[in-house]
Amino acid sequence: MLTAGRLKSHIATRMMERALDDPLYCFTHFCNTYDPHDRRQPIKPFRNVLDPEHPDYMGYLAELIRVIHEENRLLIPKSRQMLVTWTVVGYFVWESIAKPMSYTFFQARKEGDAGWGSEGKDARGGGFETVPGLSHLARAKTIFENMPYKFNLKISCPKEPPQIIFSNGSRLHAVSQDSDAFRQYTATGIFADEAAFQEKARRAFTAAMPVLDAGSKYIAVSSVNGKDEFFYPKVHDLE
Repeated sequence: MLTAGRLKSHIATRMMERALDDPLYCFTHFCNTYDPHDRRQPIKPFRNVLDPEHPDYMGYLAELIRVIHEENRLLIPKSRQMLVTWTVVGYFVWESIAKPMSYTFFQARKEGDAGWGSEGKDARGGGFETVPGLSHLARAKTIFENMPYKFNLKISCPKEPPQIIFSNGSRLHAVSQDSDAFRQYTATGIFADEAAFQEKARRAFTAAMPVLDAGSKYIAVSSVNGKDEFFYPKVHDLE
């Protein structure tokens, strides 16, 4: 006969096993976002927008998670409030957990936007880890730290270079569009956010390709910035 404690442990184990196999299940049962404008409930479960009460969100976000999981080269136009950035970041958190030794780059126009530059600060201690922020690493940290179960993993969050290091050997590494880090590592994934606003996006993309093997993912996301010289022509098959 299972005791309450053993039953809880058994359920947790089964949930973690399923989450490792199914990123959508991980999103709906493990992942949260952070809303700095909601002081009452700043941490919000992804399942709030992935359940049947929100069919529009459920439809496109579930499809987005599926496509990210199945495809290795993606360009994703977006508008604000669609949770696209949160979803891509969340997917790479899942991959870091499910696939030990993964190495993913988060790339933005400025390193601080991808790294810890927009992380909140505690007025008393000044610690960069004390209050959630909206940089890419900060979002990833929020997702992991608010998971109900941590998959027996721990993370460390160095500032130089800005990374999240998982105890299974996976890393999320923040870089700018100017970084030469791509040439120093072999990546299993690259997420370029707001690519249409990166003046050097084409050069960064060219630098990234040699470090991606056949099974690695390159995902570029952006809101509209006119007919920029990289994202727009690729999205519209003009080259």
